[in-house]
Amino acid sequence: MLWNSITAGLKILGFWQTYIVAIGMTVIVVFPKLYLALLKDRFMYGDVPLSPTVIWYLIRHHWVSGFDQLKDRAYKGHFAGGFKGLLVIGLAEFLGGYFAILTLLPLMLGTGTHANWALPWTLPFQETVLFLEIVGALLLTIIIVTQVPVLGEMLIYPLSVAVIAYFLGVTNTILVPSFWLGCGFVLAGVAVKYAVIGIDAVVVAFMPSSVVVSRFSSVTSMIFFSLLPVLNLLPAFIYAGWISHQL
Repeated sequence: MLWNSITAGLKILGFWQTYIVAIGMTVIVVFPKLYLALLKDRFMYGDVPLSPTVIWYLIRHHWVSGFDQLKDRAYKGHFAGGFKGLLVIGLAEFLGGYFAILTLLPLMLGTGTHANWALPWTLPFQETVLFLEIVGALLLTIIIVTQVPVLGEMLIYPLSVAVIAYFLGVTNTILVPSFWLGCGFVLAGVAVKYAVIGIDAVVVAFMPSSVVVSRFSSVTSMIFFSLLPVLNLLPAFIYAGWISHQL
């Protein structure tokens, strides 16, 4: 059952819609992190009001010096804005998961061959009560799951799939796997994620040093960092593959 779920879940990577959603999720989740990390250098321009010109100067500064510092800040959670900044990041991650899961749900469950592009945007207006129920349940789930050490981040998206599937009427299946099967889903997703990261590290290790320190390498490194939220969806794909076998 675990292997069938893995193969069913990874089939979603064969749909072009998955990569469009990946770009959208990157914009929603990563750009706010990079922006707030960028604003940590706001002090360089004294009391000059924040403006598009100042933001452009900050971007140009990191373009010249390299994006490693900016990427490290975003990865380690060193953002400007204090508590408000953290709320913005949390909201961005929530919206990114909501957008990705609702859009890809037909592909994830095997109920269709096309992503549902309209559902994330029309649901709040056409089914307001249902939307509020989903949002409330998701927020409660995320608040609880984030307290789980180490695996909390990887559990968020599979549980989000379960919550959304339940409220959208996928109730003729078992939504809660056994403990060991659930652990298998998470570990399989983690293994695939770090396999991708490992392959990237091996490629970099065999690159000439001139390429590694080049501007091209810095840009590709930033792009790979931007795709990390999508890699965190892998356990959700595998879990959804398990549900699809019951439909």
